[in-house]
Amino acid sequence: MKLNQITERSTRARGRFGPLTLGLALTLLAGLGSLTGALIADGGASGSGAGGDTVGTLPLLSLPPAPLIDPDGGETATGPATPILTMSGPIAELQGMIVDAYGDGGVVLTWLGNGNGRFDFYGHDTVILDRTRFQNSFVKAQIAIGSSFQGALVKISVNDVVRATHAASAGTVDTRLRKMTQTGLVDLGVVWHAESAQHVHAVLSFKGSGNLIKIEQRD
Repeated sequence: MKLNQITERSTRARGRFGPLTLGLALTLLAGLGSLTGALIADGGASGSGAGGDTVGTLPLLSLPPAPLIDPDGGETATGPATPILTMSGPIAELQGMIVDAYGDGGVVLTWLGNGNGRFDFYGHDTVILDRTRFQNSFVKAQIAIGSSFQGALVKISVNDVVRATHAASAGTVDTRLRKMTQTGLVDLGVVWHAESAQHVHAVLSFKGSGNLIKIEQRD
């Protein structure tokens, strides 16, 4: 990995668990439907990096991919074209917990000040986390939803069984990954699946195995 190459200066310059009750599972999953942040803004991420740095084998992108054009109204959509994984917190903690990252996409790094930053993962990506380091960190794992998925039907499945459904709202949604890790729910396998009004699909899956957590982003 080349995470140790990422510095604020350089980027600016260029288990095991007991039985889970259904009530506990639904309580955790309900949090996936609540907004926890502002809508991802249009345009590039100031301070994002390029120049050969990578997260795992994913390249750092200087700008996020171009937003979608609304096929009905002809207006440019805001936020990511499809929901994406976003991780934010102390850069040192992010670097330490990401065991590997690979796929056909890339990562936009936005510096938030005081040693903090945000990784936005675009494309079909897989991110492998050190479970213990994530659990003991201040890092947030969230899903950023753009306006093109406003009102999309979201289904949340545990162990291939749909446990909750709701309509998506544009914004940033907490994955509740830390709680799922604490309770062992992630070891059963949790899938977040959204389908937009235009029948575009987006899937983020979370699966724990030993001291690793595998996050897959696909459509």
